Amino acid sequence: MLNIPHNLYTAEQIRELDRIVTEQHNVSTAKLMARAGEAALISIKNHWPQAERLLVICGTGNNGGDGYELARQALESSYRVVVMQAGDDSNLTVETTAARDAVLAAGAKIQRFKDKLPSTDVIIDAMMGSGLDRDVVGEYKTVIDAINANKRTPVLSLDIPSGLHADTGSALGVAVKATICLSFMGLNKGLFMGEGPNYTGTVCFDSLNVPSAIYKEFTPVARRVSLENDAELLAPRERTGHKGLYGHLLIIGGDHGMPGAARVAAEAGARVGAGLTSIATRTVHSPILNQARPELMCYGVEKADDLTPLIQRANSLTVGPGLGQCDWGRDLFQRAIESGLPMVVDADALNMLSQNPQKHDNWI
Repeated sequence: MLNIPHNLYTAEQIRELDRIVTEQHNVSTAKLMARAGEAALISIKNHWPQAERLLVICGTGNNGGDGYELARQALESSYRVVVMQAGDDSNLTVETTAARDAVLAAGAKIQRFKDKLPSTDVIIDAMMGSGLDRDVVGEYKTVIDAINANKRTPVLSLDIPSGLHADTGSALGVAVKATICLSFMGLNKGLFMGEGPNYTGTVCFDSLNVPSAIYKEFTPVARRVSLENDAELLAPRERTGHKGLYGHLLIIGGDHGMPGAARVAAEAGARVGAGLTSIATRTVHSPILNQARPELMCYGVEKADDLTPLIQRANSLTVGPGLGQCDWGRDLFQRAIESGLPMVVDADALNMLSQNPQKHDNWI
């Protein structure tokens, strides 16, 4: 996932980006499809250099057009290509029809799915793009199930795995489990959210030569964080610095029988660099946690007022690990959200939040 953009966009933003490119910069949809096909062929050569046989499964929308373009260019590069279509011909877009005609003229025959997929070296998923917003049914579902059942054959999904919601990352009933997802023009946030990472495999990117200035017209809805690119955001620490200079994280949780959840969260906080890490938990758990991890400070709290002085000494909070759903946990949760401190809301706290939805900009 190296060297791909950090900015993430909605499906609607990507559609608008596509419109601007075609209408204001005179780059036709057909040309974008040709570029997508070329990028996909390069990806195949890079990731599977020994591959000789390709199975390209196309839908009827423009995602299918990208697949037909790939098939045509692969035939011209002497690959043995089987082209399969899912969806009725009556639903083909104008541009996809033209791409389909071109691959037919190149000598391909369009097959339909019957009982099983033919043997191949790489499966290319070009069925459904980022506009999908309903559950996958019928022929598409049957084909996706067949792709996922063929676990030994690598899968390249063009733009987004078919069946994955581009904004939420939810599988719409069923979705292709890709080995590589080659995304075009802009990264959909759903590739990195929800169930998305379960289906995308390794995410790669090609801008299709879209002018970089166009992206300035769009405000990303989220940003990918990666250690290799964002380490500079962390200020270097002074050699003579001490733990009191690098923040105090307070973990709130660990109801009866669940001290381990609070301990794991506290260990994570210490490992990522919190100068001081404390746990506010049931009194009975405090000596156990102190004994297990002496670098963590543990405090027994039995009511919300016990928590207040601990919050006053902290810079940030994590509330929820092992918090439970009883009155003790609810009282601590309420006191935590009243603090106004930056806070990670997790685990049982999310269940409480679902019953009384609210949002703050300094919450994660």
